[in-house]
Order: sequence, then C-alpha cells, then structure tokens
Amino acid sequence: VGVGWGGLVGGGGLVDLPTYPFERERFWLDPGVPPTGRTEADAALDRWSYRTQWTTATTPDTQPAAGPWLVVVPYGHSGAEQIADLIANTCELELVPMVVEAGQDRAELAERLREHATAVGVVSLLALDDAFDAEHESVPRGLLTTVTLTQALGDADTRAPLWILTTDAQMASGTDAVSGLNQATVWGLARVLATEIPHRWGGIVDLPAATDATAITLLGRILAGADVADQWAVRGARTLARRLTRTSISEHPAWEPSGTVLITGGTGALGAHVARGLATHGAEHLVLLSRQGMDAPGAAALRDELAARGAAVTVVGCDIGDRAALSAVLDQIPDQQPLTAVVHAAGQLDDSTIDRLTPDQMNRALRAKLLGAVNLHEVTRNRDLSAFVLFSSLAGTFGSFGQSNYAPGNAYLDALAAQRRAMGLPAISIAWGPWEGAGMSAALRRVEEWNGVPALSVDRALAALHRVAHHPDPNVVVADVDWPFWQEAAGADTLDPMYRSLTGESGGGPDRKPDRIPALRARVEAAPAAEREQLLLEAVRRIVGSVLGHDSPAAIDADRAFRDLGFDSLAAVELRNRLAAETGLRLPPAVVFDHPTVRDLVRYLLDGLAVPVVAEELSFADQLDRLEVSLGAASTGLDQPTRLQWAARLQALAIACSESDPTSVAADLESATDEDLFDFIRTEFGRS
Repeated sequence: VGVGWGGLVGGGGLVDLPTYPFERERFWLDPGVPPTGRTEADAALDRWSYRTQWTTATTPDTQPAAGPWLVVVPYGHSGAEQIADLIANTCELELVPMVVEAGQDRAELAERLREHATAVGVVSLLALDDAFDAEHESVPRGLLTTVTLTQALGDADTRAPLWILTTDAQMASGTDAVSGLNQATVWGLARVLATEIPHRWGGIVDLPAATDATAITLLGRILAGADVADQWAVRGARTLARRLTRTSISEHPAWEPSGTVLITGGTGALGAHVARGLATHGAEHLVLLSRQGMDAPGAAALRDELAARGAAVTVVGCDIGDRAALSAVLDQIPDQQPLTAVVHAAGQLDDSTIDRLTPDQMNRALRAKLLGAVNLHEVTRNRDLSAFVLFSSLAGTFGSFGQSNYAPGNAYLDALAAQRRAMGLPAISIAWGPWEGAGMSAALRRVEEWNGVPALSVDRALAALHRVAHHPDPNVVVADVDWPFWQEAAGADTLDPMYRSLTGESGGGPDRKPDRIPALRARVEAAPAAEREQLLLEAVRRIVGSVLGHDSPAAIDADRAFRDLGFDSLAAVELRNRLAAETGLRLPPAVVFDHPTVRDLVRYLLDGLAVPVVAEELSFADQLDRLEVSLGAASTGLDQPTRLQWAARLQALAIACSESDPTSVAADLESATDEDLFDFIRTEFGRS
C-alpha cells in the first residue's frame, strides 16, 4: 500500500485499498483515529442484507367466526384427519369436512365448493400430503392440490378467506428439524396468494409435527382474526409471527474456496458470474453443470476465460433432476481435488398467475430448482463440504404477482438449508434480488425494479456471496429494497406486518392520502367529461406500448386482447404498477386480466378517476384540494382578462373565509354575476 502524505506532518492522505476482489474502495484515513475496519462497501452490503425471524405475537382470546367452516383434507392422510378432528373438538367449530383426492379435476372441485357458498372460512390441510405426485415427479402432491383448490375457489366465487396449514415446514425455533420439507413449497405459494387474491386470503400457519390440543387452541385464536400477521407458527404455548429484519454480513470472514466447486446452471448468465468470482477467489477446479454442457452458447469461451484466471474447468452436460447422472459426475471428480463446495444456481422460469398455472408448468420449473436440490443434498450429504450454497430468490420470501410457479421452489430451498443446518451440515439459502445483466428473465428483473428493488451490480452481488456463504443463519435475503417505493408499488393500504419494522410504518388505512396528485389523474379530472375517455385512452396506449417496447402507441390496438398484444403475467404486473403510479389509483393485481383490452381497462380506470363527487360528502379542505388541482390543470392557455377575473374571485373568497362560513361564501360567489362580483371586490378592496 502506498500512502502519499504530501510532505505534511500530521496530514491526511488518500489510500487505495483492495476490499473485495471485484472493486477497490477509496477512502480517507485520519491519523490519530483508529480505523474501524468498515468501508462504504461494507455498509452497503449490510443495507442489503436481511433475515427472517419468528417473534411472539399476541392473538385474541376469542373463537373463530360462527358459521360453517370448510376443512379440506387430503384423501387417505391420517395425520390430516387427526388434525381436522382436533379442530372440530377443540375450537368448537361448525365443521364441514371435504376430502380431496390427488389429481382432483378443477371443474368438479369448483362444483362441489358451490354447495358450500355459506362457509365463513376455508381451512386447507392439503399441504400435509407431502409425497411427490405420481404423474409430475418434481411436484409435491400437497402443492399441486393446494393450487387446484385455490383455482376452484376462484371459479366458485367463494368469498370466504383461505387458511393453509402445514406441519414442521418452517424453522420457527432453534430445535425445529424441518421434517415437512415439501410442505415448505406452499409457503412460497402463499406469498403470491397474498398478492394475487388479497380479498380471499386469510393466512398460513405452521403447526408442530406432534400437534396437540394446546396447538389447536392457539390455531383457533389465529383463525379468529388476528390481523397482526398472515404468516404464523405455533410452538409450545406460543404463537409466533414471521418478520423480516436486518442482519449484517460484512462482519463475517470471506469464503475462500479450495479444491473442486460444483456449480449447477454453470454455463448460464448467473452461473458464469459465480464461476468467475470463484476462480478469482482461488478455486482450483470448477465443475460447471448444465443440460447442454459444452453445446451451451458461450461455454467454450467461458471455459477459456476461467482457465486464464487460473482454475481448471470441467463443463458437463447433466440433468440434475436425474440423481444417477448427477452421482456419476461426482464420482469422476479427481481425488487430488476433492469436492469441497456446491453452488446450486440452476433454475427454469415458466411463470404464471395462480389462476392459469398448470401441473406441467410446475413440473418443468421445479425439476431443476427443487428436484435438483434434493439430489444435490442426497449425493453430497456424506462428503466433507465447506459450503452448500443455494440460490433462492425474493419470490419465495416476498412473493409477487405472476410468480406462482417460481416462488414455491425458492421457498423449498430456504427450508432445505434450514433442515441441513439442523442435521449439522453446511448450508445457506440466499434469497437474491435481481442482478444486473444476469438471470433467467429480463422481464422478471424489470418487474422487480418497478416494485422498488433495483438490480445489484454483479461485483457487489459477488462480494455479498463471499461474505454470506458462512453466515450463521440458514436463510439470508440480499436485495437493494427501496421500502417506501416498494410499499407504494405493492398497492396495499397498509404495509404487510412482515416488513413493517423496516420502514417504521405504523399502519395506514383507506383515508391515507398521497402527498401529491399524479399528473395524469389531474389532467383527466380537469378535462371536459366528453374528452376524458379519449385522453385516458391515448395515455394508456402510450404506457402499454412502452411496456411492450414499442416506439409509438400507434402500434397498440385498443380493442385487441392484451394476451394477443404479447402480454404475459410479468408484463401485466409492470403495466399495473405504472398505471397505479400515473393515476394514483389503488389497482388490484389482476386488473389487466380482469379487463382484457385497452379500451376495457380505460373504462375501468375512468370509473375510478372520474366518479361524480357530491359536494356535501367532501370536507371543505378536500374541496380546496380539488380546486387547487383543477386550477393548475385548467389555467393553461387562458387569456389575461380571464386570469384576472379568476384571481379577483379567489382573493375575495380568501378574505371572506376569515369572516364567514366558508361553504356559504363559496356558494354565494359561485352563483354571483360578474357585476355582483366586482361590486364585492370594490367593497372589500376599495378598488375599481
């Protein structure tokens, strides 16, 4: 390290220190002040780092709502049947059991549900069936039937809230073994359900594996309407709510790989970045697995690049969903460079909204993410590994509209890491935010950015990877979240309790007003009624064209279905977020699917923007707010005499307001003739 003191005794200096292999931080040293050892890069990493924790939460000492509760039980599952009996006997519910078989037809289930239209709540135990489906080997049967139930509830127009129960699917206490591993997939699904069907969502509760009457009593209190959370665990005599809190990763020693490191998805964009980082850190041998192997685009160039960094490289074509094939790859690793670490970065995106999700889609997406992780765990559990790193995603923790086929697999990785820790094995599951220029879908990254989660630079993400690999918690979130922006983009009146401590949000409500009125809303409300629809139509076509990447709104046919225009679920959520930002309206997540053309959507938005307002229903302050917006939007292009006339009327109103009832003065001025008005001005101001 060279320090230029400038020839000044006791002076300061500029020092260039290598803090991470991927960047160099410049900072000033003040002689006489001991260094803290932390850089701005450290602080940034910690700003992006979170962990989930379970905290004791109070539930009401009451019983659930009176009326029939529909309890849905998987066919032939004795454990689920026992819990259903405990609910009936302990909570004193009017229980209506419904047995659902694996492979239940959606339409038939919806017809059965219509017979229970008076149900005040739906409790699903379907997730407890955690065997893999016979026809879709990568999909837990409980996840598949839960998806079918959710779809059928929507088809039947069931308004009762849905509650999902699991057993030992979360590490809510230090002694949990996380034996219900496949059930954890439903926790990922639940985060999406909370976004896509908030009007029909109750929550999800993890019960202990040995559920007893005490646990069911606490469950009853949760079902009674505890609104402090929608993610619960019952342990002993406590009810625990899931929270997201900050954690530190900069204080942990950097991972220094050695020997052989196996990377799944190794020739993909994300895997390639990881491989470069590991080679720079000193990994001696990298085994890159992908379906195509050396036939993957750019594989040969990547191999040569990594070799130039000093690492031996083996690129292998392997379906990690095939355990025998994966085991054969490990058997070929040379003894002089033993396997020391695994990075599971493989995945396949085949996303959809919950209503349109199919079993085949689920099977494709979960084969690499979930089944690949199962196989990696099994074939390496007896090897002496220093690191077992699983690339999860925000989708499994936050959920997002349109990610019903992506979130479950990531939630599984989080649970697998927790289970391995309970077994004394190394593991970390990192729920990443988007990376710049990397990942499976540019559309997915764009949506996350619109939701207030900008992409991490690759260098910083790799720096985080090497700091978090040996973190004491099995699950860590690494993402650059703009919390106020994220909350607004989520379209919720109140912030999800899971994140509330991160923003200091104490809760809001329907009366909470935005700080400003968006420009498009002001333009529409100020325009003559006959022009509003056309004005809004042009604006929406412009936004739709931008989302789809068109240079001109002329390419957007207002009467053509969004699906035919090229919209998928991710584009739909981006459009919804942009419309919400430009109109100030609280738009439901499925607004684009509920109104399938631009013209249909415009008419829906128009109803929200231009509902006639009865003056008596607004406070005087609200009327002034509207007046201010209308003046700003309508004054453009007015001639000078008209401007002076408006100004005179407003001055008169302001003075009279301090002496009289403002509403009556406003009414008098509104009905006054020009001659009456100028007489009033002469009287008040002494002017002609």
